[in-house]
Amino acid sequence: MKKWKKAVLGIAVAVLCFYFLFYAILPVYLAGKPLPVFSIYNKDGSEHEVTVEIIDQNQKGVFSKTYSIDPGKVKGLKRGFGWFPRPTLYFITWSEGKYTFRITVDGKDTEAVTVNLQPFKSLEIVIQPGGKLVFRHVVV
Repeated sequence: MKKWKKAVLGIAVAVLCFYFLFYAILPVYLAGKPLPVFSIYNKDGSEHEVTVEIIDQNQKGVFSKTYSIDPGKVKGLKRGFGWFPRPTLYFITWSEGKYTFRITVDGKDTEAVTVNLQPFKSLEIVIQPGGKLVFRHVVV
């Protein structure tokens, strides 16, 4: 009976190690670190206050933050470790799926864009001269 328990425990550990290797280590090894969820580039000559709200497929707000971005600077949101192992942990993991980004510049202009997020896909938000927003999808 004792050998049977050790065998089951050994198989369970082997399955967990394979799972971690296949879903966490291998993609990073092959393609590099995941892209940030989004990046904001300020190519305008003045400082801007940008509020980013992210809403999931169920119309639930999952992120909201206001950034103060100087000219020529970049801000964004990196993905956490929890992205690859599919079971989510207690912090935001950014599972794959469609998310709506609501971007407000200087408290007045709001634009929305829906993105199908994946580990190696990111949204770039570029503030052009005059405060005009341009959205780009980046894929590795």
